[in-house]
Amino acid sequence: MVTDAEAMQRAVCGDPDDNTARLVYADAAEEAGDAKHAQFTRDQVSREVADPSERRRLREKFRGKPERRYRQTLRAEIAPEVSKKAQTAIVFGRGFVDVVNWQIPFSTYGDNQLGNEDAMSLLRWLVADNEQLRTIRALNLFRFLRNAFYPLHPGQEQSVDCYAQALLGNEHLKNVRDMNLSENPVFDENDTNFIVDALVDNAQNLEKLEKLNLSYNQLTRRSIEPLVEALERGAFPRLKYVQIEDQPYLSDMCNDAIGRRPNFQALVAPKGENGNELPGK
Repeated sequence: MVTDAEAMQRAVCGDPDDNTARLVYADAAEEAGDAKHAQFTRDQVSREVADPSERRRLREKFRGKPERRYRQTLRAEIAPEVSKKAQTAIVFGRGFVDVVNWQIPFSTYGDNQLGNEDAMSLLRWLVADNEQLRTIRALNLFRFLRNAFYPLHPGQEQSVDCYAQALLGNEHLKNVRDMNLSENPVFDENDTNFIVDALVDNAQNLEKLEKLNLSYNQLTRRSIEPLVEALERGAFPRLKYVQIEDQPYLSDMCNDAIGRRPNFQALVAPKGENGNELPGK
């Protein structure tokens, strides 16, 4: 039998933007005996909706060891299959998983370094049938596939391609708005970039994507053309810009295609201090 807390957790996953659902979940969780997650959710929602100065004050207020220890406990509960080191990439917001932040040195040695086994454990979690992934708004996967498959042996290209397709095609990640896939140069002898191909193949799953970073992936005009063509067809309807820092002319190709869209001016309308669009804009 589904409890009220479980039902409200599903409601949050079904509509991650609804802060009211998160607060109702917190009440249900507290009634079910999970007072820690209830308070954790309320505290994080209060920070999210506060104005900038108040947000800084609240961040300082809740920065202590109890919340840090609880985050560690919660990571272990929701992602037990992920290595303890890799769990640190899971970042919470408004009580649930909000960001996956894999931004580490590319190294597989040393006590404080994350290696390919850590990356692979997180990758398997991200491609799984897991509703808790639905609340993720940002994926910062800097050097992530490069770590997971390091060193890349001949014949492994198909495995990389399959995982890239599974990652970007996971319907539980359809609420991602910001995606950093920089420094993941994975391609075959035909100059087919697996990340670009996976993005294009799964464009319908990524309709809420707003920002995309593909820097330092050894992209060429030939390998980026499928993405440009998809953008010209109207794929990724909320995408505001593509960043390819090492190849600015490829960024221009993508962003020119975005800029020609009829809805582009509405996407980049000025924002108010609270993040909402200014009245009349």
